[in-house]
Amino acid sequence: MKKFLTIKNSLLFILLLSFGTACTKLDEQLYGRVTSENFFKTDAEVLAALAGVYNNMGFAVNGGNLWRLLHLGTDEFIMVARSDGRWLDGGVYIEFFEHKWTPINNRLGSYSDVFRTIGSANAVLEGMQSSPNAANIKAQIAEARGIRAYAYFYAMDLWGNVPIVTTARIEPSNLPETKTRKEVFDFVVAELTAAANDLPSAKTVGPAYYPRMTKEAAYAILALTYLNAEVFAGKAYWAECIEMCDKVAAGGYILTPSYIDNFKVANEGSKEFIYAVSIDPTKAAGSNNFAQRTLHDSHAKTYNLPFIPQNGFNIVEDAYNRFEAQDIRRSLILAGPQFAADGVTPLRNIANTANLVLVPIVNPKNAAENEGYRLMKWQPDNTWVNGGAGNDVATIRYSEILLTKAEAILRSGGSAATALGLVNQVRVRSNATPLQSITINDILDERGRELMWEGTRRRDMIRFGTFFTWTPFFKPTVTPAFRGLLPIPATELGANPKLKQNPGY
Repeated sequence: MKKFLTIKNSLLFILLLSFGTACTKLDEQLYGRVTSENFFKTDAEVLAALAGVYNNMGFAVNGGNLWRLLHLGTDEFIMVARSDGRWLDGGVYIEFFEHKWTPINNRLGSYSDVFRTIGSANAVLEGMQSSPNAANIKAQIAEARGIRAYAYFYAMDLWGNVPIVTTARIEPSNLPETKTRKEVFDFVVAELTAAANDLPSAKTVGPAYYPRMTKEAAYAILALTYLNAEVFAGKAYWAECIEMCDKVAAGGYILTPSYIDNFKVANEGSKEFIYAVSIDPTKAAGSNNFAQRTLHDSHAKTYNLPFIPQNGFNIVEDAYNRFEAQDIRRSLILAGPQFAADGVTPLRNIANTANLVLVPIVNPKNAAENEGYRLMKWQPDNTWVNGGAGNDVATIRYSEILLTKAEAILRSGGSAATALGLVNQVRVRSNATPLQSITINDILDERGRELMWEGTRRRDMIRFGTFFTWTPFFKPTVTPAFRGLLPIPATELGANPKLKQNPGY
């Protein structure tokens, strides 16, 4: 049974009114509202407040704007403009696959999604920390700090130089200033380290605690922060990365025997999930929309869908070519002739004039309906709500920690044999041929196979440098280094003149 952190009443809404982020009349009396003095007395009250913070963290999954920013411009994901007019969206996606995005691109608006999560965490934290019951809810306070730090991890990754806000109220006369990426890095490390001290271990709380943040989840985010430290902070932290990976491993996580089980509808509580977003559209608890946004219209007959897919998300051919034929992970990619649910009847194109055969992308600015391979990673079933499925989405799996440790070992001059063994654990699980030796580029390729569309590729390509040197036919020139950061959206600069635009924009 799924465990949800959902709001079943208006408690969080009242809380956010009480500890709001835009109040300017500080002497105003408040009547009949929840305050830190009369709330946070029971586990239910505390969890009701935390639920809103967790729900906001859904920005990292489901194919929404921020999820797209984590993948657009990489060698595994592209959103083409269809010849029938779909997905053109004023050219905003063309800017991304050409690496020519600007501060007015409206997909950068997910900046506000990240800071909405930070703001909700600040509101809840302020209430819990000032509550008379604060001494008894240290773990829950740590939980909110950990989620806030995770949101800042994404802000640091994508935009780098952003404000650090830890108060629930922001006065218009005292707007926050931009901090350097190194300052944000130090803040994320300090917050996660402090939170880990008070968070419960996954081994202690067990599956019933899913999907809440545990000690090991904080360690895992720290491991990824240290893995990218040379980019984020200008200094390597390989030993610290390895240490965090080992602390995660102590939590009892395993590789599930079947790779595909991590992506089925009934995947909640997977022993491979370190941090995940719990989803169930039947209970208004999020919606997994990957099938709706990825599949061709005619795939409705393959998966018995009660809706017409949008023919939007595509795999770049480079990503498909990384796999061996027998690799189970490649079986999740749809390419070539397509068939109905019986596996025999050919699907037809929209005009019913030819069989549907998915081919590599030829013209991403005016793509035919059958251009682009598709990734059907989150496995469908027959339960849908307005095109949304109930598959939970992990943002960190144990397989990523194994690959992270292997990379840190190699980069720090450690045992190649140890790194090889870690990578082969991941490969063997998916029936890929074990490697006989290993290079650092083998790890980049393996991360591409194992973690496709799981929010890591842009970050990985920047760390390895390939984000700038990769030159497919639709982006034939190298990318300038300043594009390792996205621009602060023009709307944010207009709202807060204290913000500074990232260099190059």
